[in-house]
Amino acid sequence: MKKCIGLYSVISLLIVLPSLSACKENANVEDAPKPQVQKIVDKKQDLSLMGADTLKQEIEKMTNNKSCISKESCQSVGMGHRPCGGPEHFTVFSTDNMSLGVLKPYIDRYNTLRREAVSKSGVMGICVAAQPPTLVCENQVCVAKPKATGLSL
Repeated sequence: MKKCIGLYSVISLLIVLPSLSACKENANVEDAPKPQVQKIVDKKQDLSLMGADTLKQEIEKMTNNKSCISKESCQSVGMGHRPCGGPEHFTVFSTDNMSLGVLKPYIDRYNTLRREAVSKSGVMGICVAAQPPTLVCENQVCVAKPKATGLSL
């Protein structure tokens, strides 16, 4: 009978020990890498040092994942500055992957830099306002569909 108890003790230890080591591995959750959104938020303090091209690249990275669950997840935001006012174009993003609150400081800074560049250059342009696109969640990806202008060529 003693041999059976010893065998059961060994088997019990073999089952319990791996479980204990798994607990220890998960104990250092703070050491785990932070999500990408957190890294982007940390860069917010450097916005004043970034040029328009760098900001545009950061915005493109932040809005790259356009996967969506529904049309309500899809949004667009005006970017740039036309000489007569309004944005140069609209950037589409999914609120399932990026919040407007995180994105907005980047967009605002980029738009300010573009407005200053257009003002300094004295560039003229067509005074046609860029229209926000119609957004759809197509095959689980946010897609911009141009709005019909009513003009035919």
